[in-house]
Amino acid sequence: CFMSFVEVCVVEASDLISALGRKSDPYVVITTNSCRVEKTKVIKKNLNPQWDESFVIPINNLREALLFQVFDRDHLGRDGFLGKTKILLKTLTEGQQEEITSSLEGVPHGKLKLRLKLRSIYFAPIKTVSSKSTFKFPSGHSANYALGPILIFYGIDKSGPSDHLYNIALLVVVEGKGGRTPKLKISQNPEGNKVRVVRVRRHGTLRIWRYLFSIKQNKDDQAITYSLYKTGGGKYEHTFYVPPLQENPRLIYTSCNGLSRPDVEGFPDNTANAVWVKLMEDHLKNKYHLLLQGGDQVYCDELWKSDERLVHYQKLHNHLSKKIKLPFPDDLKEKCEAYYFNKYISHWNQEEIRVVLASVPMINMWDDHDIFDGAGSYPDEELECPIYKGVFTAALENFTAYQLGFHHLNKNEMPSQLPTHNQAFSHMYTIGRIAIACFDMRSERKNNRIMSDETYDAFQVWLKEISQNKIEHLLVMSGVPLVYNDLSHVETLLAIIPGEQALEDDLRDHWSAKAHRTEKLHFTRLLLDFAVQNSCRVTVLSGDVHLGAIGPIF
Repeated sequence: CFMSFVEVCVVEASDLISALGRKSDPYVVITTNSCRVEKTKVIKKNLNPQWDESFVIPINNLREALLFQVFDRDHLGRDGFLGKTKILLKTLTEGQQEEITSSLEGVPHGKLKLRLKLRSIYFAPIKTVSSKSTFKFPSGHSANYALGPILIFYGIDKSGPSDHLYNIALLVVVEGKGGRTPKLKISQNPEGNKVRVVRVRRHGTLRIWRYLFSIKQNKDDQAITYSLYKTGGGKYEHTFYVPPLQENPRLIYTSCNGLSRPDVEGFPDNTANAVWVKLMEDHLKNKYHLLLQGGDQVYCDELWKSDERLVHYQKLHNHLSKKIKLPFPDDLKEKCEAYYFNKYISHWNQEEIRVVLASVPMINMWDDHDIFDGAGSYPDEELECPIYKGVFTAALENFTAYQLGFHHLNKNEMPSQLPTHNQAFSHMYTIGRIAIACFDMRSERKNNRIMSDETYDAFQVWLKEISQNKIEHLLVMSGVPLVYNDLSHVETLLAIIPGEQALEDDLRDHWSAKAHRTEKLHFTRLLLDFAVQNSCRVTVLSGDVHLGAIGPIF
């Protein structure tokens, strides 16, 4: 299926007729399929106006035409007609910017200068994934480790135009107090023959180890095979792929890996991970370079049922003053840490998921269910409750360990982190002619904001840096959709009912919530301005709502 649109710039007009014996106040109206879609600003008393205004116009049928009509603004009566011109879309060449100066019809004289570029986006129809599959898991995949190996992309170091180092972090969770780690062997010697091994986190007798190494990119697509040796065990091989130097990577995007209610009925066991099986089948054919995971990689809502004190806290739904007084003792802290630590192991250890995580390096960002439902979208006073803060911190420590590969206090260990002094974990990448902005929309979230001014300032600095690199496509990872149904009227109705209602945190979670509208507009304008100024396609990738959709933002 195709979605087409035209990038239009109304540049200027010249030699316009003079209406009513005076200089005109001209403006241009753009119409398609008999419907007015855009209008330029009015320029006063000028027969040779310069607008230089850009618009993006969706197209339903390439047999349509764009009609440009020039009018004279009359504050007292009907606006005067200054001419028109029509552009047939079928005369435009896909992807090529064309500059057209056209004589205006219906008037003695006058010309209109335009710049036009026809663009189309292809997207495949959504297909039902069958639980029946001929896929066989690669031989040699082992459950000798508590979890792993897991691959995480750590960006590219660029010391020269042909000297790019592709950085990979490999995580493995192993049993043992002695500090012994499995031995790693890589088919291509890492740059400088270096593999740096660091213990990221431990819980009880389990240890999370990170192996950090770099592969030098060249002009070819490289298949990198690696092996892990464990004392008393065998050799287990996996392969991942490194894209050619200066070329765009092959990507796949996922979100919502789980269920809010694991006891939900009507979901047979043999279909639970059917999409992961399909993903691995596609990977064997297409050899994906990166797996982008946009949030809810684990579902942790059941945490609130794991201890009587947490159950009691939840029951105080409309008694904030009582919630604030509840302590978060050390034994509850340990129990919450154990819940999150073991949640990743139990969920990611499923064979269908595990084999993908060992084969495709990830770029991850959390969303609310990686913490708990609606995290951050509660009354500001509750965000300071000891229990709320304690649970959030336990989720954070395990998110950074499992999904980012470092201790939460050492975020500078991931070189792609957006440089801020706040406790947020947004990270940015450039690979070939693609840039990826992965935003942490949970760590700084409050009732009246999603991200801080410091994060936006750092993002704008990064945009200026990448604008020098001739980026063709910017991918923006936003946990919740930037475009979604406006449910603010429901939000208003619930606010009338005394107390906090169960759905209010979900409604406040969205960009369309009343408290976030100004920020949404600011964020959208940043992206649109970058797109226009750099002739760069921008795509916002989101999950959360369990629906598949694609569309343009104008």
